[in-house]
Amino acid sequence: AAVTAVVAAPGGGPPQHRHESTVVRAAFDRPFGFLAVHRESRLVLAAGWVTEPTVVS
Repeated sequence: AAVTAVVAAPGGGPPQHRHESTVVRAAFDRPFGFLAVHRESRLVLAAGWVTEPTVVS
């Protein structure tokens, strides 16, 4: 004979998610410029221009 015991612990509900995520897809198939900006100081850290983007499938 076998005996199985299961005890429910208080507060064992589903986990609370603290962050929300979003998935964004973009196609850069023409020339474009970009900036990397420090959010707090608004200082531009890097800038560039891509004239011939590579197509990735």
